[in-house]
Amino acid sequence: GKSRTEVAIKALNLGADRYFYKFGPPETVYGELAHGIRQAVAQRKAEEALRRSEEKYRTIVELSPDGIVSVNELGIITSVNNAILERTGFSKTDFLGKHFTQITALQKEPPPNFQKVIQAFLAEKFPPKFEFNYTCKDGSQRSGDARIGLLKQKDKLVGLQVIFRDITESKQTIAKIKRQRKIIDYMTEKMGVRIATITKDFQVDWGNTSQELENDAEQKHCYEIFHNRKQICPKCGVKEVFETGKGLVVHQQKLPGSDGQCCWLETYSTPIKENGKTILALELAVDITRRKNMVNSLQESETKLRTLLDTAHVIVQSVDENGNFVLEDIAEGDYSVEARKEGLLARFEGATVRANTDVNVIFELQPETANNRRPEVPEPLFPADNATGVTVPVEFVWSSGDRDGDELIYELEIRNSAN
Repeated sequence: GKSRTEVAIKALNLGADRYFYKFGPPETVYGELAHGIRQAVAQRKAEEALRRSEEKYRTIVELSPDGIVSVNELGIITSVNNAILERTGFSKTDFLGKHFTQITALQKEPPPNFQKVIQAFLAEKFPPKFEFNYTCKDGSQRSGDARIGLLKQKDKLVGLQVIFRDITESKQTIAKIKRQRKIIDYMTEKMGVRIATITKDFQVDWGNTSQELENDAEQKHCYEIFHNRKQICPKCGVKEVFETGKGLVVHQQKLPGSDGQCCWLETYSTPIKENGKTILALELAVDITRRKNMVNSLQESETKLRTLLDTAHVIVQSVDENGNFVLEDIAEGDYSVEARKEGLLARFEGATVRANTDVNVIFELQPETANNRRPEVPEPLFPADNATGVTVPVEFVWSSGDRDGDELIYELEIRNSAN
């Protein structure tokens, strides 16, 4: 007693996929039935493919080493993977169904306004990756970075997906490297040594002289940064290391100094290899200006001394402990040669120098006291030796003299039988 429409509605409400009217020409009825069966099979295959795809997606999400969180358009967390739970120590019930601002792990981190995050994403003003801090269940503080993507269905925004990665260890490693580099910078700069690693195209990969590495250092070459040049240095150890593969290249370079004076650098370049291939050149530069100036001063003094010796009429030479010496490259002529030694009398001897002829000058030096002979021993004249009964006062008389005629002073000491 019910109409066709009522029966169809009831069947569909009870879960039927579609309704077929059995009355009519057989071709029409069976044609609709066959079409319906094909549609039902196709639908079931599509649903099965969707289910498998979803299972595969869930497996990938669960096995991902990165944390993955889904948030709906209201900011409510709808899913988290195992990586999130392992990193934070919380359970799924601590996340699911809660607004992201209520998450315990983020309580110490100021939560961003969810609507502003969405608006920033839609305006393409939100950073693709950002860092943040979070608190684990055990109270420990850790760091992470996150990348956020929009979730859409049929071009309609339905939420966000956050991919999270813990970077605590990497930040600690970076901080340790920075501390070590500061120590290296301090030590080497105090030593007056510049150290840098340089690429094949002369870019500075790292350098200990931070004051020379400006913000745009990545756009400059080593010869621009360190030497204020527009072209490669004439003697470039870095270039030679890459081209020849030498283990060590040493060069000296003369450069204009900041005070207008020239300065000298001695550079040591050596390769840094990976798998047998040179990937960087390590360059060590030492300021040798002071040493170079000292060497030049010594060379100038030596030249002046040689010129003096070549033109002088008097040659002065110190005598060694054996009294032997040799003079060479003496111009022809007549000379007066002097010999001196401590404790001996100085003496001069004449010498005539001729080409291709050896001249021997022999000195016989006397002790400093050789020219000062001892005086004669005094001989008593009166009173006679062992004399007795001599009247007082007594005038003592003796005979003596000095061979060199020097004035002598005598002292007379009188003793009795008691002393």
